[in-house]
Amino acid sequence: MKVMTFNIRVDVDSDGINSFKNRIPTVVNFIKQELPVVIGFQEMKPHMLKALAAELTNYDFVGEARAEHDEYNPIFFRKYFKLISTKTYWLGSTPNVKGSKHPDAYFPRIFTTVILEKHDFVIEIINTHLSHISHQARLDGLKQIIKYIEERKTSYPVVLMGDFNAYPDEMVNDILALKLNSCWEKYVGDGLTFHDFSPKTKGNPIDYIFVDKRLNFESVTIHRDKPKNNYLSDHYPVSLIIN
Repeated sequence: MKVMTFNIRVDVDSDGINSFKNRIPTVVNFIKQELPVVIGFQEMKPHMLKALAAELTNYDFVGEARAEHDEYNPIFFRKYFKLISTKTYWLGSTPNVKGSKHPDAYFPRIFTTVILEKHDFVIEIINTHLSHISHQARLDGLKQIIKYIEERKTSYPVVLMGDFNAYPDEMVNDILALKLNSCWEKYVGDGLTFHDFSPKTKGNPIDYIFVDKRLNFESVTIHRDKPKNNYLSDHYPVSLIIN
């Protein structure tokens, strides 16, 4: 199964030709071509979510906004999966309080979880978007997610994805390595994922997929597609195949 993390870039009029309304046909065509089974999006406002869901009719989605009329980290999944459960948590001392945040973070930050089943295969997907300004908030957020994984009442294999706003040397692997394997362990080449609407490729990633150690994965790809000279986002989507 192909899983993908995709920071789709929030809808900002000042992006001009790269604004969401101009990118959505390209994004939809890209997803229909790649056919990921699961997609974890970041930076999706309600109207963006509505527009994308209307086009991707082979997918269901789950998620909750981090605050009223604010961004989601929705998880889209193919409709042949059975939805077992889903929940969104806030990163900070009050994970069940909508709109709450870490004291060092500028915005509320969340992680959304979903448990999916197909035949005898059950998997839990976690999608997050960590603080863009605070190293400590990012580390605490990852520790909170790992604590959630360790204390789950279920033992299904888990995949964690998202925009961490952190390079690999920012202790990301140190926190997650005991439970999960990074997609970047199996990737060779230029690793940059945030390009800011430019053709840049050289650098380090800030977008990740971490896979349960009980699962095998391959074919890690940074999607640098630019059909008809139109960027998908200011991030390159990242995917891998779990087998």
